[in-house]
Amino acid sequence: MYQVFYKDFLLHDLRTDYYLVNPILTEKLSKINELSFQIYPNHPHFDKLDKLIPKIVLKKDGATIFKGRIIKDNQQMDKSKQVTCESVLAFLVDTMQKPFEFQGSPQNLFQYFINNHNTQVGTFSKTSDTTIMSNKIYFTYDAEKSLYEQVIVPDASFLKSYYEADGEKVLYIGKMTGANLDNNDYINRSSEDYVNTFNSITSKLLETIGGYMLERYENNGIFVDWVDDFTEGDSQIISTQTIEFGNNLINIAVDNDASETYSVVIPLGAEIENEDGTKERLTITSVNEGKDYLVNETALALYGWIVAPVEETTWDDVTLPTNLKNKAQDYLDNKAVMLKSTLQLNAIDLNTIDKSISNFRMGSYIKVQSTPHNISKTYLLTEKQTPLTKPESMTVTLGESKSTLTGIQLGNQQSTIQKVENMTSDFVTNKDVTVIVNEEIENSSIIQQMPSEILTQVSESYMTTTEAQTAIDEMGNSLSTTIEELQETMSTQMSQTAQGWEFEFNQIVQQITSIDGTVNANYQELIKFIRFVDGKITLGEVGNEITLELQNDRLSFYNNNVEVAYITDGRIYITDGEFTHSLAVGNFAFIPRNNGSLDFKKVKG
Repeated sequence: MYQVFYKDFLLHDLRTDYYLVNPILTEKLSKINELSFQIYPNHPHFDKLDKLIPKIVLKKDGATIFKGRIIKDNQQMDKSKQVTCESVLAFLVDTMQKPFEFQGSPQNLFQYFINNHNTQVGTFSKTSDTTIMSNKIYFTYDAEKSLYEQVIVPDASFLKSYYEADGEKVLYIGKMTGANLDNNDYINRSSEDYVNTFNSITSKLLETIGGYMLERYENNGIFVDWVDDFTEGDSQIISTQTIEFGNNLINIAVDNDASETYSVVIPLGAEIENEDGTKERLTITSVNEGKDYLVNETALALYGWIVAPVEETTWDDVTLPTNLKNKAQDYLDNKAVMLKSTLQLNAIDLNTIDKSISNFRMGSYIKVQSTPHNISKTYLLTEKQTPLTKPESMTVTLGESKSTLTGIQLGNQQSTIQKVENMTSDFVTNKDVTVIVNEEIENSSIIQQMPSEILTQVSESYMTTTEAQTAIDEMGNSLSTTIEELQETMSTQMSQTAQGWEFEFNQIVQQITSIDGTVNANYQELIKFIRFVDGKITLGEVGNEITLELQNDRLSFYNNNVEVAYITDGRIYITDGEFTHSLAVGNFAFIPRNNGSLDFKKVKG
């Protein structure tokens, strides 16, 4: 169950009178998440939503899964607003990293960026050692760097000046296993420009070292994690739900890109100052037979002479020619000569229709099984889009980017692959009803006597429109073969309109009398529920108190053979009426209030 709050106001909860139209949560790894929705003027809090105030909160089953702020709203002709919110990682776009030079561990640079951000958005107050608590985050002040640094306090007796941060945009440093991706634990980074914190972390750490940055909501604050992988203990987080072709797999797409494929690299290391004061980059000439470049002969034969951009093969923190050559050779053989390939999968989360199935969550690995594509492998969930009021329409995107000499090739075990186009809300909405109908069908004495091939068709409860028409045709053919003594064909015309299915029953010309005894008994059982008399259709079991009668110009409802309501000429007539919640008349409506009283007010127009 989803709830959306703004400040202390409830905006959305389908269990109440407060709701938003088409709210959608979009999540992406290492990106700023987004929540969008439409709100109408009749919403009690329509005029209370201010932009850039970090007070939007989304909860699922009571747990916070999104925090952020409104960044824009677009007012429509009907006066509704289309609202877009961004998550707390966007706070990192608000602060700026000044030009800097850094040498040290990746972990220290990440801490430097986040601490610098907090110094700009937070206020800090000193606390005494006696008030230090284990569930709070504390900082020390570094006068040389002019920033507050997050620290782990050993205990209250450790004499030092600590500070507590206050501010809605303060982000605490969380897990930093992403720093372990750098084997040397030493990097050299610098910038001559003013760059916002989010882009600084992305360009200086995530794009060069790797890993994922994401927000995490805890009781004592909002944390920013930089992780190398998603694990519980020492194991990857593997979803128990799989994605299978013909079940919940929607689409597979492969992108093989050769725009960043090279056969030659010119490696450059740290800047070296000569005796005359000039500077030049370290090269591999002294350890590579006088050549400042490396060539992959296999790639050269395939693609020709293509030199990688020097910004891709410059390592500021390498000071020895041998180390520079080894680093360049590894880059050339394992990245430069390969095709960059990306496999993208889209699928439906079956948890939305069966709670016994585990749901897809960001950062989990999901098994994908598709025999026609020769795929049987686990992939990381990198993106998820969840319509809060239509969870059955949720889609997930799993991706793998890797480099190969030939690129990723999908299998070709069959010439044509029909993909699952969509799963409509009707599949979920009517699932429980369909299960009940199936049970009634299986237990029916009429159905149990029908030919087995017809039962097979009936049991297929989840069909597309085309499949349903095909099943009906096959059932008709089977009945025609079985009932050889049928004297007159009973035709049923079926057409589809924008409102649904429309059935038109032709009059039975002659009573079926000489049919096989079993089928005749079944027919007699059937007409207890549907009867055609004098051009009228009556629905309801014979003897039942409630029946429905359809005429050419009138639809009537009967209770104990007394007409209690009818519809004709665009009007409804009813003997007695009771509305369980509200009543709308044109632009006005009677609406109950939370305190138990009743309002009559204008609701639209």
